[in-house]
Amino acid sequence: MSIIATDAVSTTAWIALAALVGWPWGSFLNTAVDRAPLAGQPASESMLHPSRSRCRGCSAALPWYDLVPIGSWLLLRGRCRSCGTRIGSRTLALECATPALFSGYAWLLEQIGDHAAWGALAGFGFATLSWLLVAVPLLVEGRQPRTGFLAFGIGLFGALALTAVVTVLDAVAG
Repeated sequence: MSIIATDAVSTTAWIALAALVGWPWGSFLNTAVDRAPLAGQPASESMLHPSRSRCRGCSAALPWYDLVPIGSWLLLRGRCRSCGTRIGSRTLALECATPALFSGYAWLLEQIGDHAAWGALAGFGFATLSWLLVAVPLLVEGRQPRTGFLAFGIGLFGALALTAVVTVLDAVAG
């Protein structure tokens, strides 16, 4: 009986951890969407050496307490504290979708049952979800990402698919 309880706790903890990691990661992915170098344009800011986040309306530097994922958007009602410029709903959507998708994927991994098989599946899966969470808003907003970004995503999908096939074959054989 205690084994079942321990498994239930580890499942809940794993899913909660994935959601907790997804919460700030969604905010980072929003920054990646905002600063993504597009096809035919020079990179304006590097993700490795970013500047402070600023309001698109008044260019005021945003303090840390206005950058808390989900909470700041809700508290400020989707507007800049300084000038009242509307902050797009994509910000809130991406910051909510990331922990939801990450915890859903963690739940899916739990269904495999073989924790040893998670490593590569988790790594490629979370990376692929992150790539999609940047690519989809770019495409929905009509912004064309660079070819290298698209090629990277195709590589992630391929690696995830190959890893999934190998994991399934191992489970069937073993």
